[in-house]
Amino acid sequence: MGTKEETKLKTELQDIVLQTFTQFSTRIAKNEELGAVGSRLLSGFQQELEVNACLLGLQDHLTKAKSILNELENLLEDLASAINSSKESFSPLKDKDLCEEFDQQAII
Repeated sequence: MGTKEETKLKTELQDIVLQTFTQFSTRIAKNEELGAVGSRLLSGFQQELEVNACLLGLQDHLTKAKSILNELENLLEDLASAINSSKESFSPLKDKDLCEEFDQQAII
């Protein structure tokens, strides 16, 4: 009877080892799948971070460009004001008088 019990125990142990190995293999496969999914998620997250960084950079450039445009508009307003001021100071002079004055200066 010792050999039947030994055979039965050996068979039970083999079944336990087979179940344990099967469960272990299943868990390893799940871990590999989770690793692949995690890698894809991290890759997508990294791409979104890069897009976000690009958008922030573009917004910064747009802000700087708007600031430069505002400065240029202010300079144009100053220039227009200076031109109008200069026109007012030359307004009493007539073009004909101005030409004659330049001609006289050219002769001298």
